[in-house]
Amino acid sequence: MNMNNNLIEKLTEISNVFSSKKRITLLIFLTEQPANYSILKRNFAENRINIVPSEMYKHINFLEKYNYINKKGKTYMITSKGLKVIDMISIITDEVAIIPKIKYDFNGEQTFQKSLNKTGV
Repeated sequence: MNMNNNLIEKLTEISNVFSSKKRITLLIFLTEQPANYSILKRNFAENRINIVPSEMYKHINFLEKYNYINKKGKTYMITSKGLKVIDMISIITDEVAIIPKIKYDFNGEQTFQKSLNKTGV
């Protein structure tokens, strides 16, 4: 079997997202609403997940690098690629995920609306 190197790279990237509880947690927080660093840090603290600033930025930078989240000003928001990861988790775990509907206004700005989506079979 001759595997495509590009496919191997993509699978490695995805496995790196799934292998980190804190990366998944960041994505879940950002499905609820866009947030700045302080809000993300508070969400971790409220959920009793210890994370130091350097670790938080390491995970944020990874997710940004591979386009799972993006940053506008000081605010981080989940991308459609990040939403697909959350959707895949819902399918795999057969759990209900709250996935926001993303709408664009005439200025190209993203707006979020929460909606309850049951994914899977």
